[in-house]
Amino acid sequence: DPLADLRARVNADSGNAGLRRQLAEALFERGLRDEGLAELELAMIGSERGNDLEGASSIADEIIRLNPNSVRHHQKRVEYAFRTSDRARLVDAYLELADALFRSGQPEKARTVYQRVLELSPEDIRAQAALSAFIEPTASPTPRKTTAQPERKGTPERSGVFRRYTGEMKRSPEPELPPLPVEPKIPTDPAGFVNLGEWLKDDTPKSTRMVVQEQAPTGDEQADFADMLRAFKQGVAQNVEDEDHQSHYDLGVAYKEMGLVDEAIAEFQKALRGAEGRVRTYEALGQCFLEKSQFQVAATLLVRALSEPGHTDEQLVGVLYLLGYSNEAIQQWSDALAYYQRVFAVDIEFRDVGDRIAALERVAT
Repeated sequence: DPLADLRARVNADSGNAGLRRQLAEALFERGLRDEGLAELELAMIGSERGNDLEGASSIADEIIRLNPNSVRHHQKRVEYAFRTSDRARLVDAYLELADALFRSGQPEKARTVYQRVLELSPEDIRAQAALSAFIEPTASPTPRKTTAQPERKGTPERSGVFRRYTGEMKRSPEPELPPLPVEPKIPTDPAGFVNLGEWLKDDTPKSTRMVVQEQAPTGDEQADFADMLRAFKQGVAQNVEDEDHQSHYDLGVAYKEMGLVDEAIAEFQKALRGAEGRVRTYEALGQCFLEKSQFQVAATLLVRALSEPGHTDEQLVGVLYLLGYSNEAIQQWSDALAYYQRVFAVDIEFRDVGDRIAALERVAT
C-alpha cells in the first residue's frame, strides 16, 4: 500500500517536511482531508524550524487554499512575508488576513489590518475600498474631495502615544518614552509556584525543606518585614540547591510580585543557568531591568532569547515586544520598529503594538 509506505517513511524521518507534504497529498487523494491538513501543518512547522521560510510560506498557501477562513494560517503568511522582507507579499498577506477576519465576524480586527495595509501601501485600492465600508455616514450630504479615513481606537493621530512623537518631541534629544501599558504576566508553573508573601506571613513552615526561625514582632512593620525577608533568604540559601533552576525561577516570580526587583533578578539569573524555560526567564529578566530603567541592559539581555533554538515568533512575542520597547527607550528607532513589526505580524492586537508602530513610522518620516 503506497499510503502505508509513506506513513512508514514519515515515521522514520519525522523532520522531513517534503515527505510530510507528500503524505498529505496522498491523504487528500484518499479523501482523508483532516489528516491531510494535519500533515501539512506539521510540514509547515518543520520547514519553519529548518529556516525554510519560502517552503513554509508555500505550505501555508496550500492550507489556505483548502481552508480559506483559517485566520491562524493567514497570520503565518504575514509572519513569513515579514521575515523574508518581501514587501509586496506582505501587503498581499495582510489584505487576505483582513478579508479572513471580516468573513469570520471580526470586523474591528479586519479594519485594523486594512489600515496597516494603507500604512505600507497608501495607494492600495483594495484596502481603500474595504475601509470605505467602515466609514459612518456624516450629517452633511456634501461630497468630500478627499477619501475619508476610518476612525478607530488607537489610530496614531488620536493616541497618546502619537502625541509624544510630534515635531516638538522629535527635536528633543531625549523624548519621553510612553510607559508600558500593562506589565507582562510572567508565566509560572502553578504546581511549583512559591508564594513569598505566604512564606513571610505564615508562622508554619511550608515544607520540611525550609524552616525559618520565628521571631517576635517588634511593632515596626518595615523592620519586621526586613527581618523576615532576611530569614527567608537564609532559608533559601540553605535549602534550595543552585541546580534547582525551577525553584529559583518561582522565587524570582514571588519576589517580583512583591516589588523586590533586585532579589527577583538574582533568582532569575540563577534560573537562567538551567536548560529549560530559558525564553520565559529572559523575558522576566528583561522586564525587571526595564522596571529599573536600565534599557540597554534589557535590550542586550532580551536579544539573547532570540538565539534560543526551536522558538517561533509566536512563542517569542513577549520578548519581541520588550525588545521593541527597550530599543525605543534608547532611541534606536529602526530596531524598535522592526521588533514591533514582528510582533504585529503574529498578533495584531498584542498590547498597543499598532499604536507604537504608527508613532515610530511618523518619527522616521
